[in-house]
Amino acid sequence: MANNQLEKTIQAGFQEERENVRNHSEEKKKGKAITIVLSLVMSIVILGSLVYSLLEALQK
Repeated sequence: MANNQLEKTIQAGFQEERENVRNHSEEKKKGKAITIVLSLVMSIVILGSLVYSLLEALQK
């Protein structure tokens, strides 16, 4: 009886650890996606600034 309870406790611990690993990996993917989006936005802003400067220089 005590052995069965110990086994259930160990199994519950392993299940909880699996869920923690899964959640951490999902958070990591979200972090990468946010980083990619921010990098893309920054690149577009820089490119837009360069194009604007070029157009201003050509108009003079």
